[in-house]
Amino acid sequence: MRILTLLVLTACGQEPSEPIPQVDVFSANALRAEVSLLASDEYAGRGTTEPGADLAAAHIRQTFEQAGLQPLPGQPDFAVPYSLYRQTWDTERSTLALTVGDTAISAVAGQNFRPFPFSDTGTVTADVVFAGYGITAAELGWDDYKNLDVNGKIVLVFRHTPDENNEQSEWSEAGEHGLFFSKAVNAQAHGALGMLLVTDPLHHTDADDFRMSGGLRLEPPKAPKDAQESEEPKFLAAQIAPELASKLIEVFATDLSKLQTQVDAREPVQAPIPNATVALALTRQTEVEEVKPVNVIGYLEGTDPQLKEEWVVIGGHYDHLGAFEGQGDTVFNGADDNASGTTGVLAMAQKFAAAGPQKRSLVFAAFSGEELGLLGSRATLQDGVLPADNIRFMLNLDMIGRNNTLISVSGDGFGTGVHDALERTNADLNLALTYGGNTYESNSDHGPFYEADVPFIFLSTGLHDDYHQLSDHADLLDYDVMSGVVRLGYGLTEQVANGSVSPTFVHHVNWLGTTVELVDQPRGAVATVTAVAQDSRADKAGLQVNDILRKVGDRGLEDAAMVGQYFRDITPGKKIRLTYDRGDARKTIDIERSKTGFLGVNLGRITDEFRQNHGLGEDIGVLITNVTEDSPAADAGLHANDTVIALAGEPTGMRSLSRLRTRIGAGERVSVKIIRDGERVKLDITLGERPLPE
Repeated sequence: MRILTLLVLTACGQEPSEPIPQVDVFSANALRAEVSLLASDEYAGRGTTEPGADLAAAHIRQTFEQAGLQPLPGQPDFAVPYSLYRQTWDTERSTLALTVGDTAISAVAGQNFRPFPFSDTGTVTADVVFAGYGITAAELGWDDYKNLDVNGKIVLVFRHTPDENNEQSEWSEAGEHGLFFSKAVNAQAHGALGMLLVTDPLHHTDADDFRMSGGLRLEPPKAPKDAQESEEPKFLAAQIAPELASKLIEVFATDLSKLQTQVDAREPVQAPIPNATVALALTRQTEVEEVKPVNVIGYLEGTDPQLKEEWVVIGGHYDHLGAFEGQGDTVFNGADDNASGTTGVLAMAQKFAAAGPQKRSLVFAAFSGEELGLLGSRATLQDGVLPADNIRFMLNLDMIGRNNTLISVSGDGFGTGVHDALERTNADLNLALTYGGNTYESNSDHGPFYEADVPFIFLSTGLHDDYHQLSDHADLLDYDVMSGVVRLGYGLTEQVANGSVSPTFVHHVNWLGTTVELVDQPRGAVATVTAVAQDSRADKAGLQVNDILRKVGDRGLEDAAMVGQYFRDITPGKKIRLTYDRGDARKTIDIERSKTGFLGVNLGRITDEFRQNHGLGEDIGVLITNVTEDSPAADAGLHANDTVIALAGEPTGMRSLSRLRTRIGAGERVSVKIIRDGERVKLDITLGERPLPE
């Protein structure tokens, strides 16, 4: 198979009839060829359970086989199936009817409208109010709901954000406001009963995707306890075709493009749509379908009698968003997301296979179901296909072909030795790396491994305007950057595979304010305290660096690797006794796990200009966009448009605020430093507990 066959022939000692130069599988040209294949229209967007994914899986399987890999021990094939359960929307009983004046218009589910996966089921009939982009963004001086009464109404909103195609715009880094779910949450917060969304025509002319896709999950959905409708407020949300939206707004706008131009220019727009009502009914099917997608996994056994039982997993997801019927471009090719990462996995598989086995065993995993919620990777751990106890380290490659300024490295704060290993590899590559440290986001297939206390590194070049768009094409990737990322991943993995680096998971127990690592001793690994945050619970209780934990509550730590699970199992608000050794003495302390501190605010980003004007560091400052009534923030005197810069004496930003609230906990009184109207103000606040739903 193109490049791969030449490497396999060389690795197997077969000489072709004529000398053929060996191709560097990490070269930009080789990577481009592979991405172009996986992201071609032939593979139809590689949607999990769709035919394009089957083609991609067959190609990956063939690549592994030709490279000389074997199926996983105990598996008959490279393709490893797992079960997913699907409950789709009922096309017949999901209806949308528009009434504009004396004109009645019926829509057809799956053809010109579709429910959003997060929508409630039920029915709603209400007047329609146009609400621009449906965005409230105080940090950008934008509020589509200002002076707009949508209580008890259905809102019609544009997709995406204003000024979208202008890279210099203040909106270029505010993509979270353009998410379907964000718009729905904002609409419901303003009292709307439902949301209809239409693609903004000035920036997007591609066909709309009206597939009635149902949610796929690892467990069958539970049957309702009874047939009664829930009394909780319902919120229905759907996307509609431009021709339907045009009918709604034609009474006060000539067309959607003109209306969008007015909104972008902040010109007044007549918001309540005269004589327009919508009747929306959304119902899911009662039948549940079991489907069997596959992960494709190859194995290269290690050579060391002991270390070969420890696996090093190199993974990336091969699925994307699939394709749909319509005019124009209807294939979500997913070149960067994630044909790029899949290509990296394949290239590393070929390179390692050609180089020969390492001391540790290598596992190369192409996951499906990532776009559905990390389902494929999660299934490998839940089903025991990849036993967590066997895995020494996991490398995840996802979206590694764009944004050539900085390469994101996540997970370096959760595994011993990996940061230094990356630095050694990068000494020759000289890539611009940005390290995540102790910051964690479960946004790709490293997530299930993190939850199982497996050290990991996630390499990515980050999001861009073509993310989850039809425009994510192979010709937009920077293959020189991608080559650097793959070489970085290979160099790191090689150090773990050959035994020179043996990562162990670093447990950051934020509510306690301590870091615990597994440290090897003659009688085995022990759970050792390696850091204690000043003024934390651990510090106040007297815990010190180098203390060896022996019990968490009444659970012994004969297996030190259980320490993370034991801490996670502690009920918030409950006191526990820690038993530990300090030198030759055995000691105990009682510590109460706090509930996560609750502020009662909505947060947004501050601008670079604001940060520069006030001398704030790169990761310092988080904007308060809204303060909940009767919340700890309101009681302390915090207001919308305040910028929090420190909490409990620690510099605070979007990344660190959640960690600090966890560590400080509910019921504790701390200081909060803000910037208000250009002045620094210090307030005292007692964090509360998040209120339970009524």
